[in-house]
Amino acid sequence: MAPCIPEDATLRRHYLTQVTTMVEAMTFPRPSDSALVRHYDQLIASKLDECTADSSKLERLRCDYQACESTAS
Repeated sequence: MAPCIPEDATLRRHYLTQVTTMVEAMTFPRPSDSALVRHYDQLIASKLDECTADSSKLERLRCDYQACESTAS
């Protein structure tokens, strides 16, 4: 089942930015090498597509992100 992504352009942009931020926070740091940056961006886009297509993966990402946030505090 796909999660409910807002149809409004502004809300959609903010929603996708939030999900992207969570994905990036749960991944290794952004590399500085240009070839590795391309692969990193592709990995992030792939994980973003997975999370926006499957609500269970999005929920798992949210739980992992909250757990990561709470241990950082």
